[in-house]
Amino acid sequence: MAPSEKRLAPDCAEIDMGLVEAEWPASQRDGIYFNSGSCGVKPLCVLNAIEQGYRRLNANPTIMTFVEHEIWNETREQARHLFGASEDTLFLTQNSTFGIQLIMQSFLKNAGDEFVTTDQEHNCVKTLSRFLEERKGIVSKRSTVDPHGGSEKLCLDLLNLVGPKTKLVLVSQINCLNGWRPKLDLLDLELKRAGIPLLVDGAHAPGQGPLSISQYPLWVASGHKWMGAPNGTGFLHVDPSYMDRLEPVTIGDRFFDATGQFSDRHKFEWPGTSDPVKWLGLQAALRLQESLRPQAIATRQKYLNKYLREALASRFRNAELLTPDADDEICGMVAVRFRDDKLRSKDLRAELWKKHRIWVQPDFSSEQPGAGMRLSCHPFVQEPDIEKLASALTQLIN
Repeated sequence: MAPSEKRLAPDCAEIDMGLVEAEWPASQRDGIYFNSGSCGVKPLCVLNAIEQGYRRLNANPTIMTFVEHEIWNETREQARHLFGASEDTLFLTQNSTFGIQLIMQSFLKNAGDEFVTTDQEHNCVKTLSRFLEERKGIVSKRSTVDPHGGSEKLCLDLLNLVGPKTKLVLVSQINCLNGWRPKLDLLDLELKRAGIPLLVDGAHAPGQGPLSISQYPLWVASGHKWMGAPNGTGFLHVDPSYMDRLEPVTIGDRFFDATGQFSDRHKFEWPGTSDPVKWLGLQAALRLQESLRPQAIATRQKYLNKYLREALASRFRNAELLTPDADDEICGMVAVRFRDDKLRSKDLRAELWKKHRIWVQPDFSSEQPGAGMRLSCHPFVQEPDIEKLASALTQLIN
């Protein structure tokens, strides 16, 4: 038994590991995969749904693409139920970036409009805000995130930047750089009192435990990460009070056809000819989440988070853990950084993959990403996988 295994007792009995291993068999992965936070491994049920879906599509492509819109409706309803969304407030999108762009371009329209966010958001937020700064003259304000400073400080730092010209505030539900899951209740409450919309970037939230997104006025997420849904699947939740303010990023030919299969609110989903098969894959991923039970998934991931921390701390005294360890603010991601003078390689990801077939995400919050990593503990990750990672790192770090 490994040293870290002795010190930590798994609190994950509720999850059906037999189902996890059947849906994500190790034999179908090339090496050990610690990067579900970027792009998730597809479970077998999703692969099967896609294969069967393309056969169904090919039998009569016109019907499935342009007529059978119940596929969209069924997918949306499944997601609404799993995420705790109110009826008719959830949209299907390509990904989180698409939803963020739609909201930012709808709410930040005039020169001088202020956008408040943090310095640790996904690169799409930085790119979109720069575009709007250069093209429309909006003003971006960013607070500095200290993951170890606590949720209240995060909320207050953002609120301190809010002013009369603030039109939108954006913050991540789960920090994409380090996996911190702060409590946003204070921020949400104060912004509602001020009548300022809050956009929560929940890109990493689906597949990492129970969700109740109706508490937020605006929320976006992706399906291709932790759930292992097809690439190009995502979600957007919009409170009814903000629905009329939406302006499309693209307009499909059915945008004004409220009498057809798409309701007036869901006209934003129709981009024109697209691939309906991915929604069948998303349906399979959503059903699997229900079968595994979100709370059981969260419990498993928290256990793996703590196991990984112990495995690293017991071997590397100088390792800097970038993710807070508060039990109610962690999820399946852990970020760690090592001192430059302790490294035998300047690119840990490249060396881990080349020599050990272990795939990780670099620490992109650092000026030297190769000196650290962000590790995703999906439920299919096993304790021996973590031990192999720790052992491999001992060969790369003094």
